[in-house]
Amino acid sequence: MRLCMPFIFERSNMMEQIQMDKKDYQKMMFLKNALEDGWSIKKVGDTYIFSKKHENRKEIFQSDYLERFIENNLQGLSGFSLIST
Repeated sequence: MRLCMPFIFERSNMMEQIQMDKKDYQKMMFLKNALEDGWSIKKVGDTYIFSKKHENRKEIFQSDYLERFIENNLQGLSGFSLIST
């Protein structure tokens, strides 16, 4: 069973309702959060590639960098939690 979420968009005084799968909505919001945080996103096949300019500084990423990146971009999405292994 797939859960769908209704969205209502107003376009030139017409209301249009769009059904969107919950998983697709959460993916869309994750990508939106990353874009708003200054990341560039490119999709190659089924893979998303995230990049961000760091003013030509050399960056050393801590071991928990990916975990923090995911947590930051999941903000505001209900039903998600990051489980450490």
